[in-house]
Amino acid sequence: TSIGISTRNRWTNFFSSEYSLSSPVQISPIKTTIDSVLKMSFSVQYAQEVSDSDFVSVYITEGNITDLQENVAIPDGVDSHYVHNNVLRKAVYPENGLLLGSKIAKGKTFFIQFSTIVDPKWIINNCKAVICVHKQTTTTLYISQAIEVPLRP
Repeated sequence: TSIGISTRNRWTNFFSSEYSLSSPVQISPIKTTIDSVLKMSFSVQYAQEVSDSDFVSVYITEGNITDLQENVAIPDGVDSHYVHNNVLRKAVYPENGLLLGSKIAKGKTFFIQFSTIVDPKWIINNCKAVICVHKQTTTTLYISQAIEVPLRP
């Protein structure tokens, strides 16, 4: 339909313009160890000065989970072999993240470590950490940079 094409073009144009922007921040994983507790460290380095408050959030996701999924396109309406990916398992920090600072100088590097209990039901080989540096107001969330790191390479 014309609405679908228009919407698709709008998103394509939006993402093209977003991809051309340079990020003021770089996230680098340093070390991950796992037993019954996941311990991870990473750095956040600023290539530009930032004058707004920046936060970091970490989420643990799991993929390759086969389970039921509603699907009206098949006769019984349920796909019993659907593979779910990027299922949120845990948010490591509070919902608004960990405050890095309200004015951050160019060249500043933060070294961040966290640990969290590993649920024995998770299949660690299918889990990833999603690390996001972001700004937020009461109405807007702007992600400056994000990376996804397998917990087991």
